[in-house]
Amino acid sequence: MSPTTTVAELADALRREAVRLDEGKEAESEAERITKKTELLKPALGKLERAVDAARQLHRLAGTPNLIDLSVAADGLANFAAHVRRGRPVDQAFTAARNKIEGAASAILRGVESAWTEFTQGRLSELPLRRIALLPAAERRSQRHRLDDLRKLAQMKQPTSSDMQIFNQTFTILREALEQLPDPEPALDVLFRKFESARVTLASLTDEEIALLRRAQVDDQFEVLRRDI
Repeated sequence: MSPTTTVAELADALRREAVRLDEGKEAESEAERITKKTELLKPALGKLERAVDAARQLHRLAGTPNLIDLSVAADGLANFAAHVRRGRPVDQAFTAARNKIEGAASAILRGVESAWTEFTQGRLSELPLRRIALLPAAERRSQRHRLDDLRKLAQMKQPTSSDMQIFNQTFTILREALEQLPDPEPALDVLFRKFESARVTLASLTDEEIALLRRAQVDDQFEVLRRDI
């Protein structure tokens, strides 16, 4: 049983206690107090549950079960459980439980952020991105959009489990498309780098280089503009 489930069950137990307290105004007041305090735990519990889900999803994707320490999710649980067993916890017990839950969620999210950055940068570095230039125009645009999406997801500070699934699916599609292509031939790769490193004039290109761009069917990726005289 996960710590988040256990805390939620304790909160439900408190709600049942509140319902049971139905004798007299004092009991009604106590029931209302317990119900309100229990409701205050919900946002913190939701944050903790999302943090744990994200961490577990990242563990699955990375194939490493110990990237993020989830033991902190149980911080304060034993203390709060003891108060519940004694019945009708005081306000300070609820406040302490909420602070512990929020602290645990924040600690796990910090771990997720660090591990996510390392994981996604590692994945992106595996992609032979120079092959994208060899794709037909329509597919090239599509795969560049996927690459942009991957880079945006990789920059997220607090990715959700759903964000991670989208990243993995998009990464798989792009990787499989690029794996079917060869690397650009050395002369073409040198020419690509030439365009990337500085402004290139038509005069600086040889006839052989222009012919190479046409032969590789990548000439549509370059635009020639006349400078003002």
